[in-house]
Amino acid sequence: ERIKRAALALDGRKLQAGDRVGLIYSPGPDFLPVLLACLAKGLVAVIIDPVDPQDGDGLIEMAENIKFAKLKVILTDHLYPDFLEAWFLKTPPTDAKSKTAKRTL
Repeated sequence: ERIKRAALALDGRKLQAGDRVGLIYSPGPDFLPVLLACLAKGLVAVIIDPVDPQDGDGLIEMAENIKFAKLKVILTDHLYPDFLEAWFLKTPPTDAKSKTAKRTL
């Protein structure tokens, strides 16, 4: 069921087989269904180690790895959307656990 939901969510992102998809998930049950859905669709899953959202140097290194990977889309859990938006859209960061953060999957 979780894999089907993840696959349906990927369908709306205009991805094609071979596209590189970044996966940034904290340890837990959400990661595996998303990984399997990516593989089932022929996407290249690029697993990026999550870092503590309070670790500024770690976040910068993670962002540099994301840029280097040339990803088509990034899928993440609830800890990272605000940081990713701030880093890549150059907007002021907000609390990573903010209620306004939109969960990618």
